[in-house]
This record gives sequence, structure tokens and C-alpha cells, in this order.
Amino acid sequence: MTTIREVARASGVSPMTVSYVLNDPGRVHPDTRQRVLQAMRELGYRPPLSRSASDTEEDRRTTIGIIYSRWSRLASEVSYYSRILAGVLEAADDQGSHVTLFSHHTWTEDVSKSLRKYCDGRCDGLILIAPKIESELVTTLRERGMPFVIVGDSGLGPEDRCVDVDNVAAAYQITDHLLSLGHTNIAYLPGKDNVRPTHEREQGWRAAHAARGIVPRQSIPYPGGWTREYGYERAIIILKETDRPSAIFAMDDELAMGAMIAARELGLRIGRDLSVAGFDDVPEATQCDPPLTTISQPYTEIGARAVGLLLGTMRGGGGGRILLPGRMIIRASTGPSVGS
Repeated sequence: MTTIREVARASGVSPMTVSYVLNDPGRVHPDTRQRVLQAMRELGYRPPLSRSASDTEEDRRTTIGIIYSRWSRLASEVSYYSRILAGVLEAADDQGSHVTLFSHHTWTEDVSKSLRKYCDGRCDGLILIAPKIESELVTTLRERGMPFVIVGDSGLGPEDRCVDVDNVAAAYQITDHLLSLGHTNIAYLPGKDNVRPTHEREQGWRAAHAARGIVPRQSIPYPGGWTREYGYERAIIILKETDRPSAIFAMDDELAMGAMIAARELGLRIGRDLSVAGFDDVPEATQCDPPLTTISQPYTEIGARAVGLLLGTMRGGGGGRILLPGRMIIRASTGPSVGS
């Protein structure tokens, strides 16, 4: 096993400097830091696990760290995070692995302040749930050679390992459903632009139009939003336009339900005067009036496959992206276009 002293010799620095690169990278000049990181990669160096010789076999099980940033939403049994985590925990237990949760990360924070926590030897690999595009954590973990898998985003680089629903294919499917009902004026209601699924679902919306030779309406300007309030506010605007859409495809169910509130306020009958479709199949989707047409994600399988991909990576296996199919659920919020 490569030691910290071997890394120091290979990179021409002291062992203390290597320790700073591992635990407090802000104290090291960027050129020196890159030289040390390169030596780590070439020598296959991994920080030693913080475990004692008296540890039992149970203690020596692989530990997977889970990083996500929205603790308040995890408290709900039906949140995106909790459903993904359910799959992670079940798969980790089946594989004999421990799980450590890091719940207070913000994707824009200074990585040097949190890196020691994630790479102090407690965890053998990490699963990052829905990182933002601007996060430096992914790049830093990649440089460090720390095994990680991204969930809920189709990767930030060609070498990244990722598990997600196939956003493009699912958005294509639900948009094509609306087109098949005679809707040729379909608005796409976007989420925030700092996560890839927002753009991938727009890509599917565009591709479905192109396949039928239809030019989509002009996109709603970014940045978008996640909340029901944002969906309501944007829908009020577009539903008052002269070129009012006959259907709305929202990036997620919260936005779709906000659009439904706006439509009812304007006197439109949902499923008749206006069709509305969402994405995610949150429990409230069945309780809307009318129930919401949407895409159901295979949450538990996503979490389980992320564990399998991470463990395979730690054992020297290949990586890549795993995209799982979504399932379209047609409910009463979508119907034939008036006059079609």
C-alpha cells in the first residue's frame, strides 16, 4: 500500500505538505497541490481508514458516505431524497456496507472547509445526491481520486459515474403524449438552470416536437424555479398571452400543480381547456383535481444501482452512466386539444 511518504518523495515535497493537500488544501500553492494530486493518482494512493487494530470484522465493513444538501426535505417519507435513500440503505445492507449521512452540505460552499470531513478515512466512497452544476466538490473529489457516484444528475464529466432516470427519453414520451392528443402549442415550464435534468427534460420536449415536424413555442427564460408558487406565477403570465398554450409540460410536479392553480383561477378547465403534465409522481399527484399526468421515477432502483456502481468502482471495475426508464402515468389532467 502506498504511503504518504512515498507520495511526498514522488512529488518533491514534505509529508506535511501532502497532509495539507489532503486535509487543508487552501494552505498549499495550486501548482504544488496539483503536483501532489498527480503523484497520488499515479501511485494509487488512498488515505488510510481511521480504524484501529481492535476493530471487529463488522467494524471493517465498507462505509459509503451520502452527501446531500436539503435536510428539511429528507424528513418527509415521500421526498425525492428519502426515496432515493431507501434504495441506498437497502442495497448497502444487502452488500454488508455501512452508510454515513452528511446532511448539511451546500453545493456552493468552500470545498476546502468540508473536504477533510468527507475524506478523513471514515468513508471508502461517496454518493452525491443531486449536485449542482457549479459545485467544485465533484472536481475536487475527482482530483483526489476518491471514488464517488452521482445520483439525480447525468454526470458533470465524461469520466463521472452516474445513476439517474433517463430525463430526455421520459420528457420525450410525455411530450409526445400531449402531441398525440392534438396539442401543438405546448409550453415547457423549467426548473432552475443549475441542474442538468432541467435542460435534459427541455431537450426531450424539443426532440418530441422535432420528430413530428412541429416547431416548439418559445422557451420560458431561465432561471426557472422549483416551487408551486413559481409554477403559479409563470403560468399566470403565459396563460394570459395572446398565443396561449393548450398544454403545459412542467419540469416537476410542484411546478405543474402551481400551473393548475393558475389555470383554475383564470377559469380554465384542466384536461379540457388546458392539459397539464409534470414529472416525478409525488404523492399529491394523485390527489390533485384533476389527478396529474406525470412521469414516475424508479427511486429505489436508482439508489440501489448507485450503491452497486460505487462498490464496483472501489473494486476496480468500470464506471459510466446508468440511465433508468421513467414510467408515464396518464391521468385526467391531460386530454384532447379543443378542436382536434
